[in-house]
Amino acid sequence: ALADAGDRVDVRLFPTQAEADRAMLAGTRRLILLRVPSGARSIAGRLPLAAKVAMSRHPYSSAATLVDDCAACAADEVIAQAGGPARDADGFARLVSAARDQLAVQTARVIDVAATVLAEAHEVEVRLSADPVPALAPAFADLREQLAGLIYPGFVTRTGAARLPDLIRYLRAMVRRIDKLPGEQERDADRMALVRRLTSEYRDAVAGLPAHRREDADVTAVRWMLEELRVNLFAQMLGT
Repeated sequence: ALADAGDRVDVRLFPTQAEADRAMLAGTRRLILLRVPSGARSIAGRLPLAAKVAMSRHPYSSAATLVDDCAACAADEVIAQAGGPARDADGFARLVSAARDQLAVQTARVIDVAATVLAEAHEVEVRLSADPVPALAPAFADLREQLAGLIYPGFVTRTGAARLPDLIRYLRAMVRRIDKLPGEQERDADRMALVRRLTSEYRDAVAGLPAHRREDADVTAVRWMLEELRVNLFAQMLGT
């Protein structure tokens, strides 16, 4: 399969089909980004002030790295919509043509959603910045762990363009939960116990899988089902 080597792409042999498929996507993404300008830096530079401020609050090593991650996420979406990675010249020409038509548009969309996500994440961070009373400390610890699992370096591409808007709902559900906590400590504790039990079972199940299977689509789907469960339990009015 193709393998992303930063400023170029290599061809490597992988021990499993799953690893080869993941590498093929990343390698194809790199080829597309080397061939077709995404316009990501220019798009980010034209954002409204509020969105620029939101984009400045991120866990990445630099703002440029965040913007590049948005472009990579957009490239993945273009590749998926065009039929997936290609293994021949005609197929790659099809991907390049699709990228010339859609990459800048998709990049603008991803950057716009990422800015909203980061704005919501900042709101959660502000709510969690204070030291809670002892009775609320377990819930705050759970929320901080949840936030770390949603917002981290590389989260835009790892989440994917299709699911990225869902992060907005998950983060708003966290704010809703924090607001309700003082009057629902016992109910929150019961719901949290359920989520944490299921999360622990999920992690144990994933740990028991071969390493090359831990990022399979069906495995990842359960991880997002747990986030939907949190919305259902703590902020049902937002919808699951």
